[in-house]
Amino acid sequence: MQSFKNLEVWDRAHTLTLDIYRSSKSYPSGRNLRTDRVKCDGHRRRSGATLPKVLVGEEMRGDADLAPFLPIELGSASELEYQSLLARDLERLLIPDYERLMGPAEEIKKMLAALLKNLRVES
Repeated sequence: MQSFKNLEVWDRAHTLTLDIYRSSKSYPSGRNLRTDRVKCDGHRRRSGATLPKVLVGEEMRGDADLAPFLPIELGSASELEYQSLLARDLERLLIPDYERLMGPAEEIKKMLAALLKNLRVES
């Protein structure tokens, strides 16, 4: 397997994770709002950060060992979508931030699904 840094899906997942972290800085810090916001942000951050981390961890094992982890990656991407939707609906994530984050999240899911399909065909 090539270096994770050369994978387009890793690059997009890393960029999305950075955007998730940046989007969580833009809220007022009242006591109750802050506690709720931190919980929402923490869930989104963990979901987003899982995407590039799994690809990094599997670099050493090779393509064949990556395939079983891709459904987990897809699940993390779906979890990120839901956590972001929830944060938006609870007014913990601004609508423009939500819209900016969801486009790349959907692209990453498509890329992961295509990678999984290709790895299964090669096996």
